[in-house]
Amino acid sequence: MASRKLKTAGQVNKELMVEAAIKAVKERGLSENAAAVEFGVCRMTMRRRIENPNPEPHGGKTKFPQWAEDILASFLLNCSGMGVPLNRYHCVQLFSELATEIGITKTSFEDHKFFSRFLSRHKELSMRITHATNRKKDREWTTERCEEYIQKLQKLKDGGFLERPEQVWNLDETAFNTARMYNRVVARRGVKQIPSQFDGNEKECVTILPCGNAAGVQLKLLALYAGKVHVQSRLDGTFDMIYHAVNSSGYMDQILFANYIKKEVLPAITELLTVIFVDGHFSHVNNLLLVRYCQDFFKDTGKRVEIFCLPVGQTNHLQPFDVSAFGGIKKKWHSYSRNALAGGMITKDNFLSHIVKLWFHEDGCPEKFAFRAGECLKSGFQKCGLFPFSPEVIRNTVKAQHDPNKFNCGVHINAVKDFRKLRRI
Repeated sequence: MASRKLKTAGQVNKELMVEAAIKAVKERGLSENAAAVEFGVCRMTMRRRIENPNPEPHGGKTKFPQWAEDILASFLLNCSGMGVPLNRYHCVQLFSELATEIGITKTSFEDHKFFSRFLSRHKELSMRITHATNRKKDREWTTERCEEYIQKLQKLKDGGFLERPEQVWNLDETAFNTARMYNRVVARRGVKQIPSQFDGNEKECVTILPCGNAAGVQLKLLALYAGKVHVQSRLDGTFDMIYHAVNSSGYMDQILFANYIKKEVLPAITELLTVIFVDGHFSHVNNLLLVRYCQDFFKDTGKRVEIFCLPVGQTNHLQPFDVSAFGGIKKKWHSYSRNALAGGMITKDNFLSHIVKLWFHEDGCPEKFAFRAGECLKSGFQKCGLFPFSPEVIRNTVKAQHDPNKFNCGVHINAVKDFRKLRRI
C-alpha cells in the first residue's frame, strides 16, 4: 500500500508562513502586497489560497469517477464484513469489469500502482492478513443464540457472580507438539527441511491446561502426558508450578479434570460467589465427580462455585484464553524454540521447564519471548464481554452475514442501483 510522503521542514515552514499572511490580511487589515512582503510568501499563492481555502491536489484525474470509486470502496468493505474478502487479484478483475460496464476503454489495471493509490485514497481500506474461520460454526452463531447466551450471563450478573475480577475464572487446554525439534545443524545450503531421527511417537503432544481469572492471577499449569507412569525428572526446573498428570491416551478425561479443579482451583478461590467458564469438552460437561467436588466445597467453606459451559463451537470469539492468550503464546513459543537462547534441543523431558520459564517469566526468561499470559487473559475477559460484563461486546461477535440489519452498513443509499450492478459483476 502506498504511503503518504512526509513533508520537509522547509515545506512546513512555507505553509505556516502562508497561513500567517492570510491571517494578517483578514484580521489586521494588511494589503496582500504588504502581507506578502512581511512574511516572505508569493502574493499569487496567498491570493489563490484566500479564494480557495481547500485546494484539490495537483495531478491527473483518477481513472474512475468519484461515485464509482465510492461504490467500489463500499463494496470491498461489505465483502470483508460478510466473510468473503477480496484479494489483490480479485480487485483487479473487479476494476476491469466495472471499467467495461461504464464505458472506460484503453486502460489497464494490471499495474500495481493503481491498486496502491486506490487504497491510499480510501483510508478505511488496507491490506490485512486473513484467518481461517469455520463456515458451519459461523452460521450456527446467530443473533438468537447470542441473545440466549447473554440472558444466561445476565442471570449470573444479577446473582452477583460478575461483580469483581477475582470471581471470574477461565481454563482451557492447548497442545504443544514435542516432536518439533528446532535444532541448528550444519547442512547443505538451500535445503529447507533437514530430517533428524529420534525415538518415540512423532504425533505425541503434551496437553497444557492453564487456569486464570480476570484479575490476571495464574495458577499451576496442568501438564498431561500420554503414558503409564509419572517421570519425576520432567518436573526439574519447573519451580513447583506444574500439576503433572498421565493417562494412556494423552487426552483430558473427567477424573483428571475434576482432580485438578479440586486440588488447585478450589483452594485458590477467595470469593463467596465464583464462576468458572469452560468449553464444551466432554470432560468438562459430563462430569458428575466435578459437581460433587463443588458441592462438598460449598458445604465446607460456604463458597459457591458455578461451572458455566460456553456455547459449543464458538470459543474462538467467546473464550478469553482463545481470544487473547493462546495465539500470542504459540507464536512466541515457536520463535523461542528456533532461537539459540532456547539452550539446545527441546524434548518432551525438558519441555516443562521451558514452558514454566516463559509462562511465569521466571529467571532466565528472555524478555521478548515472555508469554505474559496474565495480562493477555485480563484483556481476553474484556474482549469477550465477560468482565466487565458487556452485552454489546458479545453482540458484536455475531458475523454481519448472519444479521440482516448489518448488511446495509456503509453502503451508499443513493447508489443502490449501481451497487447491485457491481455485485453482479
